[in-house]
Amino acid sequence: MSEIITEEDVRKGLPSASGLQRLVLCPGSWLAEKACPEGEQSEAAAMGTRLHKHMEEGTLPEDAEEAEAVAWCRTLEVDLAGEYVGPIFDVYREERLWDACQRFSAQEDVVFVGSDTALVLDYKFGRGDVVSAEQNCQLYAQALTVFDKFAEVQTVYAGILQPFVCRKLPKLARFTRADVKALRQWIYAKLDEAAKPGAKLCPGEVQCKYCRAAASCPALGLQVQKAAGMELTRWEAWSLEDRRRAWDAARLAKKYVDAIERKVRADLEAGVEIPGLELGAGKASFTIGDAGGAFSQLNALLGISGEEFTKCCSVSISKLDTLVHAKLTAHAPEGVKQTTKASKEWLREALAEFGSVKCTAGTIKEKQ
Repeated sequence: MSEIITEEDVRKGLPSASGLQRLVLCPGSWLAEKACPEGEQSEAAAMGTRLHKHMEEGTLPEDAEEAEAVAWCRTLEVDLAGEYVGPIFDVYREERLWDACQRFSAQEDVVFVGSDTALVLDYKFGRGDVVSAEQNCQLYAQALTVFDKFAEVQTVYAGILQPFVCRKLPKLARFTRADVKALRQWIYAKLDEAAKPGAKLCPGEVQCKYCRAAASCPALGLQVQKAAGMELTRWEAWSLEDRRRAWDAARLAKKYVDAIERKVRADLEAGVEIPGLELGAGKASFTIGDAGGAFSQLNALLGISGEEFTKCCSVSISKLDTLVHAKLTAHAPEGVKQTTKASKEWLREALAEFGSVKCTAGTIKEKQ
């Protein structure tokens, strides 16, 4: 029987680049998380894992929107590699690299390595904001492992691709061999700080977002208590600074509530009987996958016309985007590259009289 290697085994119980941002912002989170068991993946995390696998294997998801996101990443990464690394390069996908002293590792989504330059790209398939490349600690750590692995590399470019957030060319951070000493000293100092018993817990929206220890964090619990004690009836009397502090406290309270809900759900799913609580039945939904077949059946049974049937249908614009882009690409003049952006603009212009644009309310976010 072959040995099953867990993610924790692969990391050897040591920090990984993906968690460095949290570790820097909240040094105490490293030891706090080590004391917590691994939880189940959220739906969003599961999607990210699935799409990373498609990127690694060169396959496309069945879902049209996800397939288009994966295809966009593939096209863009090759363009970026050609621009920053050159026409000849080696490609390393989903390879775990270690720093020279084996103190941390980085699971690299993809690294393009040329004669003396490398490009590191990290895929983020979520829909939320991430820390910019210039300030992203994960990219700092990934760059250092690339320098340590490939002695010929003198320059590393590193960036993040977020297909569900922005389809513009990503901003890339640039590191040179001259930066290695400072990078190493800075990262090791942060690792040393996090390894100390009693390291400071510093709750915040970024560091608490995916922290397994959030539900049992005393510092986060204190912030929740502060939020609960705020008198909202006096809102108009609050200063603008107090309103901002209230916003920050409320966001942290939400992280705490979400963490508690995940733990309670896991308990109930495992058969733990929590007084007065139970899992409700999930809502069942019926989806028609073959619209043509459904129309034929209803037409034969009830005489429903094509016009009557189409009035009951809605068109997935993301799936139509994928279909139209494929058609436009196939008919594009030789030597002309059909971009997904151009295809989307063409489709919306062509169907302007048949559709409408709806905008959701803007979300509150940090100013860039």
